[in-house]
Amino acid sequence: NDRCEAPYPLPVFLRIAGKRAIVVGGGAVAQRKVRDLIEAGASVTVIAEEPCDDIARLSENGAIELIARRYRPGDTAEAFIVFAATDDTAVNGQVFKEADEAGILVNAVDQPSICNFFSAAVVKRGPLRIAVSTSGCCPALAKVIRRELEASYPEIWTAFTEAAGEWRRMILAMEDAGETGRRAALDKLGERETFILFRDYGKDRVWDELKRIIFSS
Repeated sequence: NDRCEAPYPLPVFLRIAGKRAIVVGGGAVAQRKVRDLIEAGASVTVIAEEPCDDIARLSENGAIELIARRYRPGDTAEAFIVFAATDDTAVNGQVFKEADEAGILVNAVDQPSICNFFSAAVVKRGPLRIAVSTSGCCPALAKVIRRELEASYPEIWTAFTEAAGEWRRMILAMEDAGETGRRAALDKLGERETFILFRDYGKDRVWDELKRIIFSS
């Protein structure tokens, strides 16, 4: 059923680089799932009788494997994650049943009753990922919230997040700094005013402030 009731799903971020991902379907929705999987480093196979132009190009370029036919029982074997994205609800149901019984992560797009996980609406800012889910209750609401978050976290957050990761590694590697100073500087990385300092004055200014905190604590 599609009722919105507990228990709700556990939010997680999966490392799927190199793992086998299967997308059944070749339309616009399947295309978006394929692009997301490629970005995550998965080894992607698409099963579609009539793939869209973008999926066909990805296959020609060697970015994915394309099996140009309808889904057949057994197609999800050895997959880590599966998306059923056809416009045939019966086929999507078959894909779910097979994958779920094999303990494979499987999502039937727009059919929350036959999913063992849900895709989130995601704001992507480099390594920063902000995911929103309504647990399958109302995906349109998640999209609205995602748009609001996109406005609150503009593209500069990509550079800031990458810089914060670099600063964190540098702070942890400082052998001449005390634990108290290092901890204070790491806490400072998570403060909004550090982002504002980065936005307004740049990377070097933030690093100077972090060093001041480290050696004055």
